[in-house]
Amino acid sequence: MSQVLLDNVSKIYPGGFKAVRNIDIHIKDSEFIVLVGPSGCGKTTTLRMIAGLEEVSDGTIRIGDRVVNDVLPKDRDIAMVFQNYALYPHMTVYKNIAFGLKLRKYPKAEIEQRVLEASKILGIEHLLSRKPKQLSGGQRQRVAVGRAIVRQPKVFLFDEPLSNLDAKLRVEMRSEIKKLHRRLRTTTVYVTHDQEEAMTLGDRVVVMKDGVVRQNASPLQVYDSPADRFVAGFLGTPPMNFFDGKVVFQDDQVFFDDGATKLLLPSQRKASLEKYKDRAMVLGVRPENLSPKPNGGQGNAICVKIDMIEILGDKMDLYMRSSGKSDIVCRIDAHAGMKEGEDLNMYMDMNRVHVFEPGEMGKNVTLEPGSSVC
Repeated sequence: MSQVLLDNVSKIYPGGFKAVRNIDIHIKDSEFIVLVGPSGCGKTTTLRMIAGLEEVSDGTIRIGDRVVNDVLPKDRDIAMVFQNYALYPHMTVYKNIAFGLKLRKYPKAEIEQRVLEASKILGIEHLLSRKPKQLSGGQRQRVAVGRAIVRQPKVFLFDEPLSNLDAKLRVEMRSEIKKLHRRLRTTTVYVTHDQEEAMTLGDRVVVMKDGVVRQNASPLQVYDSPADRFVAGFLGTPPMNFFDGKVVFQDDQVFFDDGATKLLLPSQRKASLEKYKDRAMVLGVRPENLSPKPNGGQGNAICVKIDMIEILGDKMDLYMRSSGKSDIVCRIDAHAGMKEGEDLNMYMDMNRVHVFEPGEMGKNVTLEPGSSVC
């Protein structure tokens, strides 16, 4: 096990395209960190630079105390699990798992011991004599993970390993990977575009966009205290609601005015919003922080009409419109008795709203002092 340190790392392709831009990430020994973001954000390129499959254009990568920029992948003491499993179809499960050890000329007895131990951990002992074509997707992924485990590397690298599985199997394998990390405590870097995977697996989540780290914090911090509007909108299902308007001070109180409604912001937000007085800003509120029941007194209600209802088991999503904003979504109890076409007041939990500067990357100006965002 070992720490991984990326210091001012960039990747520039021929033609000048900068896929990764001056990122700094410190992955602690035994930590499970997830790189998440939309397609093309640079997360897989970053993983491949750690693995040595992509050259580093600028900056330094360390695994343990060793700079590995010019070290071959096979000499970095890492093991990588790919999206497409990358199993040899003509080999049995046993031989697939053992292949890397045989290349490194491990003794036959040690190879057998490691393969049997890994297959027991993953529950695939009964599959060792089969070939990949005889396995399900989940079983193939377990074999790919087993091939990484037997290496006993300093660092595990996972490149979207669950994206080819169906929804139910993804949830099962996600749980298996988390249990595996708790057991082995190997430093792990995991890449995904799936925010649910990121939030459930990671000790820390690194959100990337256009080759830049937008936020690097615990899953709960990233969700509750997004650094900017992109992070706020990317993480969360359904996504955060955004309202265009401006910050207004009146009678020693601070409001957010979207042109149709004035929403009273908490008094403790006054200091952080003082310099944004009368400026165009964006207010954000998550769907679960909207409710048809009053919560928090006066000055936090908007008038809406319900366009559509989606039932999700014990919860339902209400898709609504208001005079000041269309496309508002709220998540509430499925037994609340709402009807499509109904007019009602929706109340915001004003202690849970955020105010952002305008633009897709507008920063969150209501973060508490000292909040860790990078």
